[in-house]
Amino acid sequence: MTRKRFAALLLLVLCLTGCKAEGPTQTALDLRTKLMQAQTCGFTAQIRSDHGEKVYEFTADVRYSPEETVVEITSPEELQGIRAKVTEDGAKLEYDGVELTFGTLANGKVSPMSAPWLLVQCWIGEYISHAGADGELERVTYLRGYDDEEIMLDTWLNVDGIPAYAEVAYDGVRCLSIQIRDFQF
Repeated sequence: MTRKRFAALLLLVLCLTGCKAEGPTQTALDLRTKLMQAQTCGFTAQIRSDHGEKVYEFTADVRYSPEETVVEITSPEELQGIRAKVTEDGAKLEYDGVELTFGTLANGKVSPMSAPWLLVQCWIGEYISHAGADGELERVTYLRGYDDEEIMLDTWLNVDGIPAYAEVAYDGVRCLSIQIRDFQF
């Protein structure tokens, strides 16, 4: 085979592989489309909130809808039943006379109980900064806000494009990590 033919064939192969629409960014966009079509989703979130001097961990059932997100703690046992209703305007905690204080993170921009709402908001409409393979998962980075107000959310999607894990970072420091199970539209 002549060098010209080889170069032309190589160029054709490179062009054809560049036309492929699949990949991590497409997977994130597919998730966005499914969420927007479904209008609701639910999942179990194992949340770890790192406040520097103190770390809180709990598991919650999450039910998202455009009107509000309900986050109800299922463990540890002493916190079971505590529920937050989260909207764009903030969060309200509900429980029979029990006050729950995890504090806020990211300079007051997110709390552990509002983190699942933040996840879905990012998946649906925030800017996708980066996407790429990370082992068997696809890692997608979303940015919410600008400059000093910017929150970075990384989500790892499984082979089916379903969220498996997420981290929230502010000012270069991870403050929340969320293991996601039983995700459904």
